[in-house]
Amino acid sequence: MDFKTLQVSDEGAILRVQLNRPEAGNSIDGQMLDELLLLLRHLEDDNTVRVMVLSGAGSDFCQGGDRTEFPELLERDPLGSELTLLGYKAQRVCS
Repeated sequence: MDFKTLQVSDEGAILRVQLNRPEAGNSIDGQMLDELLLLLRHLEDDNTVRVMVLSGAGSDFCQGGDRTEFPELLERDPLGSELTLLGYKAQRVCS
């Protein structure tokens, strides 16, 4: 799998996943959520991975959600359903 916001290294039973948006403090945006969900769905069928190590590129692990995309989402959808969808995606990643 080729990701833009994640660097993934498969070492057999260990999967290393690095959040790779150091310029944004590795804050989680919609694209990163989509990529994390895709990776996690793939892992559901993979019996070889026993441990996933999550880290962040640069000096920050993760500064949380990327709020810089919120104004654009609200402009497109003033009722906030796109923001709600991001929240559901984040919930699924954490679960």
